Amino acid sequence: MKYLALLLPVVFFVSCSKTDAGKVSKITVNLLDTPTVFIEDVAQDVVNVNLGPPGDTTMKYPTHFFVSDNEIIVVDKFQSAIYTFDKKGVLKHKIKSVAKREDSFQQITDVLFDEATNTIEVLDLSASKIFTYKPDGHFVKKLNIVDPIHFGLSFAKAGNVYASLARRSNNPKQSNSISVFKQTDDMVSYATPAVPAIPLVKTLDIAFSHQFENHKGSLYYFPLLDDKIYEIGLDKSTPAYQINVGDEHKLTKQIREEPPVKDHFQYWKKVADYKLLCDNSSLFITDNWVSFNYRYGPKNRFCNVFYSKKTGKTIQVSEFKSRKDTAFTSKYNILAKHGDYFVAASPTFKRLDFGNPLIIPVAHGKQPQYETTFRLTFFKLKAM
Repeated sequence: MKYLALLLPVVFFVSCSKTDAGKVSKITVNLLDTPTVFIEDVAQDVVNVNLGPPGDTTMKYPTHFFVSDNEIIVVDKFQSAIYTFDKKGVLKHKIKSVAKREDSFQQITDVLFDEATNTIEVLDLSASKIFTYKPDGHFVKKLNIVDPIHFGLSFAKAGNVYASLARRSNNPKQSNSISVFKQTDDMVSYATPAVPAIPLVKTLDIAFSHQFENHKGSLYYFPLLDDKIYEIGLDKSTPAYQINVGDEHKLTKQIREEPPVKDHFQYWKKVADYKLLCDNSSLFITDNWVSFNYRYGPKNRFCNVFYSKKTGKTIQVSEFKSRKDTAFTSKYNILAKHGDYFVAASPTFKRLDFGNPLIIPVAHGKQPQYETTFRLTFFKLKAM
């Protein structure tokens, strides 16, 4: 099974939408507006944290980020490792797969952080199990997935309810985007399908690191190509937010009846031809904000959206700059949340001259041209 892992970049447009009590909240976005924004103009507090010392190569390809009151948790799927840093960016613990250990995963399919229990859960689809650890690496328990055929490449949970991407299939009878599971004792069992899939992408394995979200014990999901964010439950799943993009970019009946694409290249061509909001990912919900990331096909630009629950206005940002630090930039998707703070990547790069600025670094073979420091930026948006 092919897996397309996309870590997407971070746009400023203000619009209003009326939200009636008891109805689906409407989030209006302008797909043509992808500006650069000074972070001081939209944020009331900004804090930068370096993960590890400059030039540290401990993490090769970080894929997931979680923040608790005391820790920053980073997952490197390709090293099958999970790193726990303190709030100053000092590495404290590492969870690594150990061969033939009953209390250890062998592969990382996906990872979630359960704020309610302060535990890390690792999905190992190759073993049909979910392993639970404390941030310090202490093993807590493992759950057996009874119906792994319904479990996909990413998952989320709220209480004893789990949701996972449905396995992609050519079977015309399978029409759901996700599968809902229920935990009983040490087992996770399939309960029901949820959220109809758009046929165009029904057979395509595109998984993002954060299409699911847990806010105050409720599960949310933003399906690929859809224009709604759904709240997921055992009994039913209902739209919670409607994304308004203008008539030219709406999901028409023709688009909804399109047959499944053959491959990723055909998918990219279709979304560009139809001028659709696509590759929607990076879903985060707080008490005051809803944030998600998307790409607009024809412009091939990525955009972060921040929707104010209080005012109905939206902020869009393709790149953050800083008035105080001219070297600061962040073109990436939102990685995590903590309280009402959002977290974005803002790495720094220092060119290496090897003692002589006239020497071209590439002449030194495989030596890196830049010393990279992985930095996270925590920011709290101003009220709108």
